[in-house]
Amino acid sequence: MARSATADLEARVAALAARLPRVRRLVVGFSGGPDSTALLLTAARGSGPWCVEALHVDHSLSPESGAWAEHCAQVSAALEVEFVSRQVRVVRAGDGEEAAARRARFAAFEAHLDSETLLLLAQHREDQAETFLQRALRGSGPAGLGAMTPLRSLGAGWLGRPFLDVPREALAQEVRAAGLPTIDDPMNDDLRLERGHLRRRVLPELRERRQGLDAALARTAELCRESGEMLDWFADRELACRLEDGGRRFSLAGFAQLPDGVQRLVLRAWLAALGQRAIPRVRLEAFRKQLGARPDAAVALELDGLWLRRYRDELFATDALAVPTGWSQVWRGPHLELPADCGALEWRHLEDGGLMDPGIEPVVRFRDGGERLPLPDGRGHRTLKALLQARGVPPWERLRLPLLEHEGELMAVPGVFASPRWEALLAARCCQLRLVRPVRT
Repeated sequence: MARSATADLEARVAALAARLPRVRRLVVGFSGGPDSTALLLTAARGSGPWCVEALHVDHSLSPESGAWAEHCAQVSAALEVEFVSRQVRVVRAGDGEEAAARRARFAAFEAHLDSETLLLLAQHREDQAETFLQRALRGSGPAGLGAMTPLRSLGAGWLGRPFLDVPREALAQEVRAAGLPTIDDPMNDDLRLERGHLRRRVLPELRERRQGLDAALARTAELCRESGEMLDWFADRELACRLEDGGRRFSLAGFAQLPDGVQRLVLRAWLAALGQRAIPRVRLEAFRKQLGARPDAAVALELDGLWLRRYRDELFATDALAVPTGWSQVWRGPHLELPADCGALEWRHLEDGGLMDPGIEPVVRFRDGGERLPLPDGRGHRTLKALLQARGVPPWERLRLPLLEHEGELMAVPGVFASPRWEALLAARCCQLRLVRPVRT
């Protein structure tokens, strides 16, 4: 290959690595095929301030996998590059051998990275075209149609693909010019696999009809990726205006007036911020439509260990909350752990905030229903249910609030109600009552 073309490949690797000032190690995912061989050769020739390492993942799916690992070790030694091989176990999870192998491979990649490491993979322009078509056939949106990204985080480190707009033949020429041997994995051309079928049957026919097809598809993927980034930026801005309580409360004010597509984007952005994997569009759409029901309608969505619940004009992200029933206890001492992950009660000194024992021994219990509270003016009573509604306490929290009784009278509901007699009792002891809620992450 002409020196200018070689220098161009080296410049691509260097430019990608230079975007990460903390990177001190370049790890090349090395299968021994022509593409990854070209990438390892390019990285080894580079003059950047990085050490270079070849990482081979042995899937053990072929009887020749041991020989392939040995081949990769020999090529790495010829290029004077440190070589590491990792053997993985491919476990199918209902999504086929190709997806299972990729999952195992990336788990090995991720385990090998740290904050100063950039993993380089050799996908090229034709690979990008194949990925775009795969995503299109699955009905992906802009983010999916963006196909492979040049740079993204992976575990503690980074994943880079410097050759996404480089033709496969340019990489093959680089390897031939260097006289390096390569191997071919038959799985790459297996017509039973979706990518193999696209590579050997679909794309060759399309290329006959459309000159420059791969470049056009790669360019379309780039435009989709840019559109996805803009949509994500907009969704994040809209989401930031709606979140409270550490991101676990979502304001629905004006939400119904947003276009349907924007509503979906913002909800997906919130789920991602909560650490939830993407949910099927049909399920998300059903939930979104329920949000358009009347404000007092009970709307909830159960996810992996998380609930989204509507109350009035807000959505709340909560854990799967247990309701304590039939529990009561006489509270003696400064601290009391409540059941069902409802938190803890503490007596605190008014002046220094330290724990104290005021010598009061109330009975602590939870709601049975029908509780009545004395009005501040002493003229009658008011139901606890009405007070909780007036204070905006969501229904699922009402059964988890502790009630304190003293001398046979309901005296307090922390954060909601305290009778004048109760307040006078605590003031005389320079004491305050605190309900400490568990920290939600």
